[in-house]
Amino acid sequence: MYDPMLEGFIQNQVGEDHMITIKTEIKGNMVKYTWNKRLKGLKGKTLWVEYDVDTSNMPRHLANFMFGLIVADPLSWENDTMVFDELTKDGLGCLQDFLEMYYHSKGGGGLTHDWGRYFPKVHGASFGATKLVESDQREDNGPILCANGLGKDGLTVSSMTKELGFDMRCFFVDGQFTEKVMVDRLDTMNKYYNMRDIESNIIKTNFFKIKGKWTGFNAYFFGIPLAYHYDSEAILAGVSVHQNKTQIGSTNIYSPGESMFGFNYVTKGSGIPTSSPVRSLSLYGVQKLLLDRYRDVLKYQRTCGLGSPWCNECAKCYRQHLWMAAYGIETTSIGFGPPNSADRDFYWRKNLEVYGFSANTALNALKKLYGDPYETWIEEANKTALELTWKGKDFKEIILDHFDVYDYDRDDDGFGWMLQPSRWRVWLEKGFGEII
Repeated sequence: MYDPMLEGFIQNQVGEDHMITIKTEIKGNMVKYTWNKRLKGLKGKTLWVEYDVDTSNMPRHLANFMFGLIVADPLSWENDTMVFDELTKDGLGCLQDFLEMYYHSKGGGGLTHDWGRYFPKVHGASFGATKLVESDQREDNGPILCANGLGKDGLTVSSMTKELGFDMRCFFVDGQFTEKVMVDRLDTMNKYYNMRDIESNIIKTNFFKIKGKWTGFNAYFFGIPLAYHYDSEAILAGVSVHQNKTQIGSTNIYSPGESMFGFNYVTKGSGIPTSSPVRSLSLYGVQKLLLDRYRDVLKYQRTCGLGSPWCNECAKCYRQHLWMAAYGIETTSIGFGPPNSADRDFYWRKNLEVYGFSANTALNALKKLYGDPYETWIEEANKTALELTWKGKDFKEIILDHFDVYDYDRDDDGFGWMLQPSRWRVWLEKGFGEII
């Protein structure tokens, strides 16, 4: 692995044919990146991100770090070295470890079985910097930033943060959906913020036009310039416990960028704490918390990216319909259409793939819905994740009002993955590069 202490290493050791150079421009409220070689997971060679506040005082190393996070997924499909003009020592080291997670996880759970077929000659990319600089000091006493797209996670996290009395504001990355869906999403978002008395920011970008089908998106990456602008105390996003699961027989993480370990690298590399207050809960558990404690905002929930509010046919709709039905909600009362055939019950039970990446949670929720024995962890809170959450004692007060705590490893979920919370502390201390 590249030693970040060796300035000039990249220029001396990496030939131009294997070097991806980045030009970073920070001007007014715009951050723009251009690069010299095509990446497999991106179209074109330009990415821009536009904010609704002036971000021009953000240091270059932090802007470079954000870009490294955004492209770590597609870069893991390459063999070359991406070189920035400057990074901090921690920033460079964390980006490299972040990239290692993506590489060994083979693009995350959705691509694991196809990696060798699609990318047979990939042997690993790397990051580099022509100059290492000192990190800038921040006040870190400004408002907490909550990523919120009006899904169950964003609504729950922002509601918890507001209830606890933290100075906070929300942000949303525009362009994720069709124009029709976006009109409804932004209008509903304004209604929710007016109700909760929350300030917010909108981020615009061409990322969704240039990203490939298998290139992931993590909204909290894009919040880094806002956090620097506001001297924010932290960036929060809603990510559940299952994103820390590993492939049986390896340490390949299902979703590197959304894992606790990914958040840890972002925190260390940027100097801005990043966390998920709902990390201890299952997907069903987050919906349960929203329904238990914040039922008044259910009318604002917009999880589906194809309908307003629901298309009734995508994996997200299937999941949300199941979580709410298992909880006991009459789903037609909140906009879901009725089952479109008498075989729907059989279809749900026998075709778990309609739920996407959450088959094990779905299986247990189905058992709960139909009165069969099920694994109760889906409606409990993971002890280790609770303890490792930023401001965990504060958020724990809310969570323990609604959930019992479990403290054991789910070694095999029946679908090729396992959760091993007993190992998380060691993994966080050592770093992913030491455990693969």
